[in-house]
Amino acid sequence: MRLYRTAPDLAAVLPTLRCLTRPLAELEYIGSAAVSLLAAALGPGYAIELVDSDAEVGSGAQPTETIPSKAVAITHPQHPPQAIAARFRASTPPIIGRVHDRRFLLDLRCVANPSDLVPGTVDKTRTPEAQRRPAEH
Repeated sequence: MRLYRTAPDLAAVLPTLRCLTRPLAELEYIGSAAVSLLAAALGPGYAIELVDSDAEVGSGAQPTETIPSKAVAITHPQHPPQAIAARFRASTPPIIGRVHDRRFLLDLRCVANPSDLVPGTVDKTRTPEAQRRPAEH
């Protein structure tokens, strides 16, 4: 509780608060870069677009509360969204999204680095602390 009284910028020291309060413009910036990276990495036939989304705040007192967000939507005419989701989950580290309206969605609310959304391209040289900080832009 002391942190709430003494920290001049709570979002800078509380990762969850930082994710929940990120402006949509920042999510759009990350998403635009992710769309380009994913288009190059996934191969032909994939449709990849930046879409509006609703992120769920979490459990506890507000289990169904949502906030506006952005997501990368991925589809392929020959691969169902569940198969696309499985491909992402099988990467190292796993990339977790959700299937909604026949699309695989990667919500951007807590993504700091667009390359973290590309299977097999996570920069393993980044320290855990650097991975938690928002990407510079």
